Amino acid sequence: MRPARSVSAASGLLCLALLASGCAGEKNVPDYAETYRRLASSAVKLYIRIEPLRGSRLGLASADSLLFSYSREETGGAVKSLKNLETQFSKIPAGRLSEEEVDRATVIINWLRGTRFGFEVLDGNRSNPLLYTWAAEEALWVIPSRVVPPYDGELEAYRKRILRTGEDLPERLSRLSS
Repeated sequence: MRPARSVSAASGLLCLALLASGCAGEKNVPDYAETYRRLASSAVKLYIRIEPLRGSRLGLASADSLLFSYSREETGGAVKSLKNLETQFSKIPAGRLSEEEVDRATVIINWLRGTRFGFEVLDGNRSNPLLYTWAAEEALWVIPSRVVPPYDGELEAYRKRILRTGEDLPERLSRLSS
């Protein structure tokens, strides 16, 4: 009688283990919501890097002392980052995200594609001198015109931005196509 009981107990435990593992959800399934949040955060950081003046106007104080110079190196690096993020976003199955996350991911993907189009196809930094004058004006007046006091180290970063603007502007203008 004991052997029957131990087989019965063992099969009961095995059945319980199988049921519990079935209720625990799918194993080895990536957390797509977490992947989306990580990529969205990377996209915001890239936006601030590429568009620090707009980021500053949106109230992102960390962008106030930054400057994107539109050099070949910066635009090349930005295009590479834009393509990389777009590829990573496209690997996330929409069915694994909430409706709100899908909507936001669509906005981000459209921004990634549009910005890359601007760099690769429109190439406005080689044909629009107003881009550089706007960038210089924004770089010089953002911090003095805002009401929030500068955070630690920001005034030094702003000083570097002003000096960089003066150095970069002639070089930028020389890159314009005739």
